[in-house]
Amino acid sequence: MQHHKAVLAALACAALGGCTQDSNVLFVTDTSLGINVDSKPPSVSVAYDRIEGYIAPRYDNGALPPVVASIQTGGNVFNPSIRQVYATGAAAVIVTGTPNAPNSPANLVGGRRLAFFGTSTSVGLKVGFDAPASVPDSFLFGYRRKEFSFIPLGTVTDAAGPHDTYASALASVDSNTSTSGGGVTGLGGVGLTHSQFIATGLAADTLATNSRVRSAFGQLAEASLAPSVTVFQGALQKISDLLPADPTAFKAALPGFVSKAYPDPTNVMAQKLDSFTSKDDLMAYLKGEPDTAELLASRNS
Repeated sequence: MQHHKAVLAALACAALGGCTQDSNVLFVTDTSLGINVDSKPPSVSVAYDRIEGYIAPRYDNGALPPVVASIQTGGNVFNPSIRQVYATGAAAVIVTGTPNAPNSPANLVGGRRLAFFGTSTSVGLKVGFDAPASVPDSFLFGYRRKEFSFIPLGTVTDAAGPHDTYASALASVDSNTSTSGGGVTGLGGVGLTHSQFIATGLAADTLATNSRVRSAFGQLAEASLAPSVTVFQGALQKISDLLPADPTAFKAALPGFVSKAYPDPTNVMAQKLDSFTSKDDLMAYLKGEPDTAELLASRNS
């Protein structure tokens, strides 16, 4: 286990060379799952190994390029199922169900830099049957999956001004097995179904809205996301309560409000926040900046 972790990290950095540059984002997952069942003697063995790695720049306002990876296993030892999703950029935000999440840039313009996104999957199934009873007598299932992306950051200019953007990439895999009896020997019900997707850019954003892909996160993922969503909503409400709606009073209160979170007036985010002339415009902007909103709320009590 330690060997393949070291090999994966070494290969990633050796192949890319510049993986520590602050204009690139490296995101890697490596998953192994094995199930071995035997009736003579009765025994069940299950092994699971998972690596997740992420190297990216952290911005002055605390923001990080968005990524998400999820894996769910289900069923039982004779009928295991695996669902796995890997996403970056806007696709990572969309697939988690964030309302009104922006899409990736649609036009291929500006300078070009090399990006890489790839997956590798191996799935194996072997079932033995007790001939008289036509029931599974032994079962061996193996699953191995690697997902890897190395994507340089880009720059776009919109209503909020120039800012970095992180390209979308999305990979999804859904594997299910069946060992139900069928036919004379019971082999007719044995099967392995496997669906797999890989997409980038706007195609990844579109795929991220697919209910089948989103279902890979399930109720447990939704529950794990709920606290962070609640904190964000609470931060927005707190900021709204503390800042006056009157434009003149708002402009007078804003510099002191911002300086508690960003004491350096030359900070890019401080200058951006100070430029707003109305509470409505500020709140609309902060709805897309959860890290900034939470920082402002925590520093102003």
